[in-house]
Amino acid sequence: MTGMRRALLLVALIAGPIYAWLNVAIPVQHLSAYDSDFRNYHLAAQALLAGNSPFTVHNFDYPPLMALVALPLGGFEIETARWIWFFVSQAALLVAAWGTWRLVGHDVLALVVVSVVWCLGGTVQANLVLGQVHPLLLAAIVWSLEWQRRRPGVAALLLAVAAGIKLWPALLFVPALLRRQWRLVILGGALTVSLLIGPLLLFALLLPPPALPASTSYWMGSPAPLNFSLPAVVMRVRDWPAAGEPVPSSWRFGNNPQSYQPQGADALWSVTTAAAVLLFGIATLARRRPGEEHDEDEDDDSRWRFAAPAVIALAMLASPISWYHYQLFQFPGLALLGVVLCRDRRRRLLLPIWVAMVIVLTRTQTLAFGPYAEAYGWTAARPWLLFASTSVVAAFGAALFAWLLWEMGASRSQAGGAS
Repeated sequence: MTGMRRALLLVALIAGPIYAWLNVAIPVQHLSAYDSDFRNYHLAAQALLAGNSPFTVHNFDYPPLMALVALPLGGFEIETARWIWFFVSQAALLVAAWGTWRLVGHDVLALVVVSVVWCLGGTVQANLVLGQVHPLLLAAIVWSLEWQRRRPGVAALLLAVAAGIKLWPALLFVPALLRRQWRLVILGGALTVSLLIGPLLLFALLLPPPALPASTSYWMGSPAPLNFSLPAVVMRVRDWPAAGEPVPSSWRFGNNPQSYQPQGADALWSVTTAAAVLLFGIATLARRRPGEEHDEDEDDDSRWRFAAPAVIALAMLASPISWYHYQLFQFPGLALLGVVLCRDRRRRLLLPIWVAMVIVLTRTQTLAFGPYAEAYGWTAARPWLLFASTSVVAAFGAALFAWLLWEMGASRSQAGGAS
């Protein structure tokens, strides 16, 4: 038996049961067909099958492509569709893990690190229980990165589909733009625009109104405690809770587009913060890019592979809406850093910091805000403690972005060698 086969067997025997318990058995206990984000997808698909606009579903505030993705499930009863979606999501998570393993080294060490991230990452459970589309998007993003060199057309399509569903993945064309991968950028840009505008025109021409989501202003931001971006932090500061009082209504109801819509100065502050963080991050990324002399050097891929995870960390940090379950997209970057640290003996002492980063980014909703809510309820009994528990992820997200940028600008030997 080869070393890789032995490693696969060992990981299957150790990580397999852990993953099965944490990310299959536990989510199944909380799986609900009616109280989940998936219900909105299913209702939108049913609306389409009935000849109506998916935007007649009030909480369906996604780009129109999402309704088409869910369309094959619209003909099933909600309970059956929910189970199908759960198993599709599980398959997507494993496909994403496989692609991440290939990205970060496709060896025994990479296998172990990816397994640790997929088992430790508490956000997996949240995405599965909510029925979020994120596992499918993660798989599309990871394989688009894996295929950028060898299959740029497929990579462009995968990124375009991801951007057509959630918008922000379009930022992942930035590293390709900096690297002058013109085919990927031009084809991907054209496909993204087509997948965003095409369904809108199709719905507008063939279906009765509305042709747009009813709650697009909700995209401008929310101070809800489990919104973990810098714009959210700014909005919480602007609506600071009075000590000993219930938390502000914008905090309590900020996760519901029917109950909260940012207006005026709040929306302006949120969008301005998002734009400033995004522009600063992209400018910093451009400055940290490998030198011109390496642009056509395939060995320099070892440095460029940090760029896309850095952009993902930046997107999570800058987006006006960045719920706790969005941290699933940090998995490739976290796995890459874990492999880099393990390969560099001088920096293995940093592994506890890496583990802390994995836990804080993916489990804060249960390890920080959860205990606060249990102790004090939805009150501002300890305003600064409340603020810290809802803002620590943004701080760690900024640290992750900075760390990935540092690795991108480091020498090839520091970057851990080409994959």
